[in-house]
Amino acid sequence: MVDLQLAHRVALDLQAFIEQDPRLCEFRPAVAELVENARRLCDGDLTIGSLRSESVSVLPDREAAEHIVRITGLMPGPDGTEDDELLLALGQLHGNVAHAVMHAVFASFPQVVRDAVSAIED
Repeated sequence: MVDLQLAHRVALDLQAFIEQDPRLCEFRPAVAELVENARRLCDGDLTIGSLRSESVSVLPDREAAEHIVRITGLMPGPDGTEDDELLLALGQLHGNVAHAVMHAVFASFPQVVRDAVSAIED
């Protein structure tokens, strides 16, 4: 079974990183929603919807992008034992990670994403 507590911890770690850097303040509303989604999922609420917050498409520097990729890379994926409802909720949570931060990483520093994928493939 997927570790939903880990998903919540990853969201909290992302929030802590975003909140400590004033240059990332525009990401705070979406990441706060993401944390709430992960908390609700841990509590058994499988009605995870899309984020309402606007997404931000620019990161200030490569270091921030790399740090975000390191954090979000720990978000657990399905392990094949989930029922369809949990699988859908987990998929929505991952989609919300993309909405909240990952699209900005790819738009601002696509090589960071490519490097992360290459590291996984090696």
